[in-house]
Amino acid sequence: MPSTVTTSEQFPLDTEESRLKEDVRLRIKAGAIRSWYEKKSDYWVLFTEWNVIGE
Repeated sequence: MPSTVTTSEQFPLDTEESRLKEDVRLRIKAGAIRSWYEKKSDYWVLFTEWNVIGE
């Protein structure tokens, strides 16, 4: 069974959503399993799920 890790990065609420979409695209291109962002009350969080190589 593959092992995964999920990372999270916070961005200020005034960050353009187009910037977040580009960051998602780049992470997928870099090999992420999936990436998504969520709006919290006063910031954005970008989540990315990665395979752990060798696990």
